[in-house]
Amino acid sequence: MIAYLSRAGATISCALLVYVCIHTMTEVLLRALFGASTLMLDEVGGYALAAITFFGLPYTFRSGGLLRVQSLRAALPPKVCRVLEIIVVAATLAIVVYIAYFVYRDIARNFMRGARTDSYVPIPLWLPPCAALAGLTLFALDLCSYIVELFRGRPLVVDGESQI
Repeated sequence: MIAYLSRAGATISCALLVYVCIHTMTEVLLRALFGASTLMLDEVGGYALAAITFFGLPYTFRSGGLLRVQSLRAALPPKVCRVLEIIVVAATLAIVVYIAYFVYRDIARNFMRGARTDSYVPIPLWLPPCAALAGLTLFALDLCSYIVELFRGRPLVVDGESQI
């Protein structure tokens, strides 16, 4: 189930990347050919970039794409590596939950205030961080799933080796 959510996050990231590319090309063509602009690329593109980053985290983690120190693993016995992996993943999970809590607080505060962006199209300020919160939540679920797998004796995630 978590693997499907990770893939869904990666799919959303890919779709948003395609959107940003199309919007950028549209902006370039509008400015070059018609002297016009959508007036939204910098703002919406920035929000999309944040969403791409956070939605891509779980899949990147499971596919071995995140930076890891393999030299330490190579020098330690497998049982020590497993214990160390559990500790590191638990610490990462704590940090992710901590960050998600503050993103949630920001969303709630902006929602209650009814704050909007001061731009061409006023966007509610609580809306853009929702993508970051969703991505962080997916990443936290994936980390929890991985810790459970580690306790069950499943293999460790290795650089470049997909677990999905």
